[in-house]
Amino acid sequence: MKMLTVCALLCAMMALATAQSPPDAKSQIDKSSKADLVKRSACPYGWTRIFRRCFRYMSTPKRWARAEQHCQRLGGNLASIHSPKQYRKTQAMISSLTRRTVGLWIGGSDAQEEKTWLWSDGKEFKYENWCPGQPNNQRDKQHCLAMNYSVYDFTREEGSLQSSLPALLSVSTISVSIFIIIFTVKMLSVSLLVCAMMASIRDAEATTGNNSCGTWTEIKDRCFHFVPTLMKWAKAEKNCQVMGANLASIRSIEEYHEIQLMVKTKTHYQKPVWVGGFDAPQSGVWLWSDGSTFQFTLWCPGQPSSWWSQHCLQINYGEGKCWDNTKCNTRLPSICTKKP
Repeated sequence: MKMLTVCALLCAMMALATAQSPPDAKSQIDKSSKADLVKRSACPYGWTRIFRRCFRYMSTPKRWARAEQHCQRLGGNLASIHSPKQYRKTQAMISSLTRRTVGLWIGGSDAQEEKTWLWSDGKEFKYENWCPGQPNNQRDKQHCLAMNYSVYDFTREEGSLQSSLPALLSVSTISVSIFIIIFTVKMLSVSLLVCAMMASIRDAEATTGNNSCGTWTEIKDRCFHFVPTLMKWAKAEKNCQVMGANLASIRSIEEYHEIQLMVKTKTHYQKPVWVGGFDAPQSGVWLWSDGSTFQFTLWCPGQPSSWWSQHCLQINYGEGKCWDNTKCNTRLPSICTKKP
C-alpha cells in the first residue's frame, strides 16, 4: 500500500508539472525523471555493482564476530555467497582494488554445531567451494569461513575464531533496495572492508495487501511459529530456514510476552524453547541468526554465564521465565519467525 501511495503521489506531481510547463520544460522533466530512475537503480557513488548488488572496498581489522557486529551497526551482515559467478566477480573486484588476492571473512560459521554451516544473514547455506581437505576444524578452533585462502583463487577454507582477516558483509534495508556490506579485516597488514548493496526492488512490494501469516501467529510485523520437535540449536535453525524463516529474534518486552503467550497457548506450559541468539564464534558477542541487531535482552540473574560452552539462547528459563544461555547441542522445541 505504501508503494502504491508513493507511485500515485509521484504521478500526480508529474501530471501537475507537465500541465503547468511549456513543451521544452516537459522535455526537461521527462529527462530528469528518467535520470532519477536510473540513479535509484544504480549503485551509489564509490560502490561497484556486481549483478544485482553493490560492493564497496574499505579497511578495518576485526575478528569474525566483531566484523559481523560492526556490519550490523551499518545495517548489514557478513556476506553470504550463492553462486560461482557471484564469488568470482567479487574476487575480481577485490583483486582490482588491492592488486593481489586477499583472504577475507565472509558470513559462514559452524561454531554452534560442527559441520552444520550457517550464514550470518539468515540465508540458506547451499553454495560451497571448499579448498581441498576443508573444512577440517584444525585444533577444534576453526569455525568461521574465509575466502581467497592460500594460493587457491576460487576456494574457501575455515578460519580460527581468534584470527583477524578481511571480511565480506551483507545488509537489507526497510526500503525498496537491499544492501549487502562487505567488511574486510586483516592482522598486521592493510585491512579491507568491502561493502555490497543490493539495488533491486523487492518482488514483495508488488503483492501489496497479501500480508497474512496463514497458520502462523502474527506478532507486530512478523509471523511466528512454534516447533514442538526437540532439536539441537543449529538443526532448529536449519529447520526454520526450510520454511523460509529463521529462529526468532526478539525486539522488545512486549514482543517477548506475546511469544510467551503463543508458546503457552500451544503447549499449556511455559517451557524453555530455542530462539535465534548465539555467541559461539566469540564468547560475549551475541548475535541473532536472522542477521538483525542484538539489542533487547532479558537475561536471568547471573546470565549469560561462560561455563561449559554455553553459547545458544533459550527463553522461558527458570522461575523468572527469562533468558539463559545453554549448550547448543541441547534438544529443545523452537520458535521460527519470518516476514509476512
